[in-house]
Amino acid sequence: AMVGLPARGKSYIVKMIIRYLQWTGVQARLFNVGNFRRQKGLGAVNASFFDTNNTNAIKERENLAMAVMEEMIEWLCRVDDVAVGIFDATNTTIKRRERILERGKKSGVKILFIESICSDPDILSRNYRMKLSNDDYKGQEPEVALRDFIQRVKKYEKVYEEVEDTEDNGNVSYIKLINVGQKITTRLCAGYLPSQVAFYLTNIHISPRKIWLTRHAESRNQIRGLLGRDSGEMTKHGETYARELATFITAQIEKFRETVRESRLDLSPLAEAAEAEAACQTPDSQSRRRQFGENVDERIRSSSEGSIPVPDLKAKLGNKRGTAIDGYEGDRLVVLIGTQAIHQSTVKYMQNIKGADVEIISTSLLNELRGGELDGMTYSDIQNKYPDIWNERMKDKLHFRYPGAGGESYIDVIQRVKPIIIELERQRKSILVVSHLAVQRCLYAYFVGAEMEQVPYLDLPIHSVTELSIQPHGTTERHMSLARCTPLLPEVSESVMLIMGYCGCATVGFTHGYDRLSHDELALKCTRTRRARTRSACPRIRSRPRTRTRWWWW
Repeated sequence: AMVGLPARGKSYIVKMIIRYLQWTGVQARLFNVGNFRRQKGLGAVNASFFDTNNTNAIKERENLAMAVMEEMIEWLCRVDDVAVGIFDATNTTIKRRERILERGKKSGVKILFIESICSDPDILSRNYRMKLSNDDYKGQEPEVALRDFIQRVKKYEKVYEEVEDTEDNGNVSYIKLINVGQKITTRLCAGYLPSQVAFYLTNIHISPRKIWLTRHAESRNQIRGLLGRDSGEMTKHGETYARELATFITAQIEKFRETVRESRLDLSPLAEAAEAEAACQTPDSQSRRRQFGENVDERIRSSSEGSIPVPDLKAKLGNKRGTAIDGYEGDRLVVLIGTQAIHQSTVKYMQNIKGADVEIISTSLLNELRGGELDGMTYSDIQNKYPDIWNERMKDKLHFRYPGAGGESYIDVIQRVKPIIIELERQRKSILVVSHLAVQRCLYAYFVGAEMEQVPYLDLPIHSVTELSIQPHGTTERHMSLARCTPLLPEVSESVMLIMGYCGCATVGFTHGYDRLSHDELALKCTRTRRARTRSACPRIRSRPRTRTRWWWW
């Protein structure tokens, strides 16, 4: 259950938790009281609805909160497997939290409170700006809406009681976040899921940065269709892509640096209002914040953290804090790659970037999905020699594990790259991740919230870059193809739309009857097709050289 005043980042924290839990295979669902209130026709209420002296409104708000609570309990009891329901409301009083604890005990549901405390004017300013865009203030002038929202916050402040150790007879479990990750305090977060959530929240932040995902450059073994082989020898197009990638990332970092600098110079009235609101909080509230506000860089982690297998990436990367733009580090770059030779070849030009702080870190966690005893074979070989294994893989690519020592499934890869996700959330620098397709799919699925069953089929073309921007209400993505280095041959695991993109002709796939083939049947057909045959099959390729790529996204 969430705790905190309005516009303190609770919804952002909730979305992060749900995204992480669902990506790891845990059923998680949000139950938001504000959304339920608006569904009941109370979306345009003003600050008086939240007045502590308005007894009718108090009763109405309590009824709404308990109705949502009952819905969550009912869902948790109905789910057979382990599940997490998040009760998203202010829950600012001890009395409300007592009712939540009592209801949880009656149903056998473990209650963990997550309290968000925020006094940073910059964070409050951004949160206020987002709050003014919701349905409560739809169609209102910004100044009027801001004035009403500040009054609403003040109504809550009059009755706000932070979570204390004495609640629930001293048995209360909670996580306190100060200014969205500047400082974390945990108490009695015993058990696998509470400790996982506590550890995850110690690594989140809202510092501006970019995350770029790209697959390794085209290799000769890739053209041959060999699984698991790694010579590091790139094709001519792969070599071009390695150069273009370094140039592209350099330009993007400089562009992002200018964008952040301009946003920092924006002294809007919202920032002034947020600063004034933070300064005039009640004395009791301020004194309680001071006991958590000292040494904000200190992070108190759950004692259960040691049970999570995390490689020492943080020690390798260091914990430097740049001061280029008031502590902003997004213009510095960390490149995370696997330990395979093709990963090293793909980023070999990154060290030559001028005027940029680049750090390249390699870890085996980013290596390709392992094929076990089938490494070194082509899809054609597997289908012909081991038809039972091929059919089993086609039935369930998500859970299929390659036979033999070291063989993995997509589920195995997701578990393997958990520490990478933590590092991507923790890191305040911009990050470029270079890996093979299966690993890239797992990372991409986390950020966009893709369903688990979709992971093995996500289309991430070779020689293209996916740019991810972490936003409070989700992740925005941009897909960019570096056209001059696009290969002419599709590799073994791409889809019909990707084949069409390589050929540059929107009808060539259907000319060959590819529309009747599955993803893997199509891949198998492609591995048997020679480059010369592919070029002669498409009139556009035969008539002139390939100069531009066009991708279809859906």
